[in-house]
Amino acid sequence: MKHFKIKNIILFLLLIFTINCKGNKCQEREHFFTKKETSDTIKILDNITGDIKALSKWRKEQINLDNSCIALSKEELPYNKTIDLDNITYSLLNCNIKGVENWLCGESSLRYIPFPKKDNIEVILVPMDCGDFEYRYYMLTIKNNTVMDQLYVEGEWYEPGSNEENTIENTSFSIDKNYIISVVTKKLKEKSIIQKYKINNSGKFEEINNK
Repeated sequence: MKHFKIKNIILFLLLIFTINCKGNKCQEREHFFTKKETSDTIKILDNITGDIKALSKWRKEQINLDNSCIALSKEELPYNKTIDLDNITYSLLNCNIKGVENWLCGESSLRYIPFPKKDNIEVILVPMDCGDFEYRYYMLTIKNNTVMDQLYVEGEWYEPGSNEENTIENTSFSIDKNYIISVVTKKLKEKSIIQKYKINNSGKFEEINNK
């Protein structure tokens, strides 16, 4: 009976001290496995996502995060700005991300503006350089080196061949501290349309009800 209690206490302590999380960065502490333990059988709590997962899976995710080729963002949340086209600095993508082909527009490297990460999901803003309008920006989400989704968030649009001043449509966006994205579309003499989105664990944009 005494041996059983001691064994349970040891296993409990091993589970607690497997990882050490500070803020949004988790670091693994040294762990000594028993003969029956493996990194696939030991479960840990990821304090960023709230998920219970195998230690081996968590390790792979940390490697992916550490090896990210997306530049660090200089923006902070909450975010509520419009892009200054006369004074803008882009980062250049220097690695292979599946799904960026549609945004290269004949260039060898993708131009983008990095935004703060949403958990383990990269968020970037890219210009649509080969479209009909010069001022159009899309937000892309990237997970596991793959573009997961896109959302038009800023720019101008009007019906080609029409009176531009009367049909121009302006779109802008903001992001609150909880990473809720509000996209506002304004058209002359019409009421503004506000659509709100969140980024789910798969990296997809989900529209949420306006309140």
